Amino acid sequence: MTRDAAAFLGVPADRLMKWRQRGQGPDYLVYEDGAIRYEFSALIVYKASRRVRPTRQPRPRRRS
Repeated sequence: MTRDAAAFLGVPADRLMKWRQRGQGPDYLVYEDGAIRYEFSALIVYKASRRVRPTRQPRPRRRS
């Protein structure tokens, strides 16, 4: 269900609909009756692909 997928990703459900229209977002399934479903594994992969790993920058030393 779109609402559940959106909750897992932490975004509003209408954002998932917009992403689908634009060809963005996580992979999804479309059934013959038009139902749209997201596999949990696809949501995990998408969420992991958005992860940003911060680089640790040393703080400049203050001179006394």
